Amino acid sequence: MANHFLSRFLSAVYFVFLLVSGSSYVVASDGDPRPILSVNRASKRPNIVLVYADDVDCETVFGEFPGQDSAAIRFPNLKLMAQHGLRFSNFHVTTPVCGPSRACLYTGQYAHRNQCRVNDPGLIRANGFSGGYTTFDPQNELATWMKNAGYETSHVGKYLHGDFKPNYDAGVYWKHIVPPGWDHFRLSLGCSYFDFPTYIKSTDEISRSADDEYRTDWDVRQAIDIIQKYAAKADNEKPLLLCWSPIAAHITGNEEPMVAQRHKDMFLDTEIPELRNRVAMQVANQIDELKEISTPDEERLHYLTEVYRDRIRAIQSIDEGVGALRNELRKHGLLENTIFIFTSDHGYRFAQHRHFGKRLPYDRITRVPFLVTGPGIPHDSHCNVLLANIDIAPTLIELAGGEIPHSCDGLSFKKLFHEPSGEPEFDRSGILIENWGDTVSHHHVLPATYSSLRMQDQVYTEWATGGREYYDLKADPEQLSNLYVELDPVKQRRLSALMRQLRSTDSPPKFATTRYTRDVDSRRICGSLQPVEFFGMVESDSGTQFVKLEFRCKDSGEYWNGAGWSHDRHRFLATLDQPDGLVTRWSFELDTSQFAANRSANLAPRPIGLTLIATDLKGRETVDTKALEVDMAFADPDTTIDNSGLELQAELNWLVLSGRATDLVGVQSVKVAIRHPVHKTYWNGSSWQAAYVHSDAALTESDPGVHYTHAWTFRTSLPQDSPTVVAIARGYNASDSDQSPAVQSIRLSGPRNSVSQSNEPVGEALQSQR
Repeated sequence: MANHFLSRFLSAVYFVFLLVSGSSYVVASDGDPRPILSVNRASKRPNIVLVYADDVDCETVFGEFPGQDSAAIRFPNLKLMAQHGLRFSNFHVTTPVCGPSRACLYTGQYAHRNQCRVNDPGLIRANGFSGGYTTFDPQNELATWMKNAGYETSHVGKYLHGDFKPNYDAGVYWKHIVPPGWDHFRLSLGCSYFDFPTYIKSTDEISRSADDEYRTDWDVRQAIDIIQKYAAKADNEKPLLLCWSPIAAHITGNEEPMVAQRHKDMFLDTEIPELRNRVAMQVANQIDELKEISTPDEERLHYLTEVYRDRIRAIQSIDEGVGALRNELRKHGLLENTIFIFTSDHGYRFAQHRHFGKRLPYDRITRVPFLVTGPGIPHDSHCNVLLANIDIAPTLIELAGGEIPHSCDGLSFKKLFHEPSGEPEFDRSGILIENWGDTVSHHHVLPATYSSLRMQDQVYTEWATGGREYYDLKADPEQLSNLYVELDPVKQRRLSALMRQLRSTDSPPKFATTRYTRDVDSRRICGSLQPVEFFGMVESDSGTQFVKLEFRCKDSGEYWNGAGWSHDRHRFLATLDQPDGLVTRWSFELDTSQFAANRSANLAPRPIGLTLIATDLKGRETVDTKALEVDMAFADPDTTIDNSGLELQAELNWLVLSGRATDLVGVQSVKVAIRHPVHKTYWNGSSWQAAYVHSDAALTESDPGVHYTHAWTFRTSLPQDSPTVVAIARGYNASDSDQSPAVQSIRLSGPRNSVSQSNEPVGEALQSQR
């Protein structure tokens, strides 16, 4: 306990030093430093400070969830904000993952509109959907709108994920990618809290922080420097917009520290509330994939508790930063005319239903804290109106006296700042919450592509991989009872229709990346005992009705009809996991066994183009003629002899061999031949003979996934000489030529317990006997 108070005392001392030292800090500057002047301007339009934290959930801030009592807030400066301002308790983000959520805030648009759907579109878990910095127009976002409204605009800290970096080889420098609306742009980059790269507008180089400087502290120094330089401008008629985006409380994803030294001894006794009850909770009728998350063991629970404490410690640094910025504004007479906002890019689920993380459409993840203080805002007030992060940009533009662009999906809630118990100036039946990329929780990859309708106290979700959920949050705030199957069909259709009405675009279907199972490292598919599955995602503003596939030979122009090749066009109907869904996974199993049956007539490999056709509920059709290219061809099997698995049992006069055989169509057999290295005779199990002889090994299927791999074993009486062992594999549906061509051999030589690899040619006689 003494350490706890000591740490708080040192923390306070640190920030007093930060405030009183002012320009004595070495601060990177956008221009020439100016002397500090105290000012007290009266301006009709307010200054605006937006603190936009990372991964900060309501529960961690408020100490409970949803937490209506401001006294429960565990962070002193945020607690003061709540006591002297307004708290919105039903505020949500429309895409609960870092980069897309930020793009939604800056553009005032849903992610399906601004196209920033995922952090990194190059990842497999992105499912082929668009994302990254380059997907939305930097000319058409908050900074530009506020600048046009006459504000001096500043950004400090984190910006977006994905592609936000120069491409010097292509002649793209920082000056080309910095959004033009920001007068001051000071970035802390990457995911580290110490020794991190930084960038400041007006330069074209990356710098690095001091090794021991904590990232939040660097951000705060930059923000204070911007405030000081703004206040020093005697002729400044422009109000100030300052956006600060700390990386806290985002975990580093590795073992790097995320906590400042002065905070290490804080919250040592803090526990995750009802942790074991959380992990025991199971959602009734939950989608199958989420049921696969394993119950964490004690080691995992200990890890979660330590991460939970580190996150709180990291938020402590944000709280101190909030206090420092407010004090700096007060010192210059600016606070009384400043709208000061604290919020986050999304919430976080901490072991509820065994899930740890974000992206999913549950209340603890989509709901975020939103605190605001400023002129005319009633103290210790509360508002439960349903709002979203896409509403922030329109609200700030209206506060600035600007014109809200027609491109914004969000709505201004400025009126609620002064009348939190009143009705907003809009009628909202719900907001759309969307996600496209998969997520990972406790080593489980979870499907996380969905469309969700968030209402005042209800949530309806359609998963792209199948399944629908409906929760009544009044009766079930923990979202434990999925009531969708209990709804009458009329209400089910009404919920689905209402969600579709919230799509702000009206475009034909669009395909994401197409993939297929087995042999994913090449373009080859071939005749098999099991079908090849083709699958992917398709998105439609009105819902997808059909997905069809065409397989066409690029050489002959013929179409595959399931039994052979024909010049008549043929389309196969895919299965939709979420029929009529805004986003759905589609799949189709292609039976390739007939390829082998027709092989004599179609011996050469055939380059095949896959065309996809999607039809939405309005009858509009999208054709993707370049969805995928594959080769319908055959490959010879591959066989190995595993030296490490070979056993010589000399005392029992037995030789035991083992190995693996792989073939894309499945291994039919493995033959083992033992040849005398000098006389070129063959071992028949009891003696050497001139005629070629082989024996069948025993097969055990071990991996029926991408390639069909079998383990094989072979046992024979031990030859008296040092032989060469040869293994030959044969695939299913194959002619004699479809056996392993590169026969691998090993030489048993010297002592009975030694094995050596032999490079000796097998010989024409053996090859001819295959």
